[in-house]
Amino acid sequence: MSLTSIRQSALELPIQERAALIDQLWESIDSEISREAQAAIENSWAVESGARIDAVKRMELETVDGSKTLADLRRMLQK
Repeated sequence: MSLTSIRQSALELPIQERAALIDQLWESIDSEISREAQAAIENSWAVESGARIDAVKRMELETVDGSKTLADLRRMLQK
């Protein structure tokens, strides 16, 4: 099976099954990442999130309403 045919088949799945497939694929990748690599990734995210929090406090980064964003995403997925 080619990547194109797998992708097409996946896109034909109901949204819940596509979400489950995403989770399963991510878990298969995540299980292959070494502990050292995982620690480096988590450290990078900690640094990035700290920088973003600081930028919000300095009013250099605009925030968005979480509920509104999720509602917008749900509407987009239903199309």
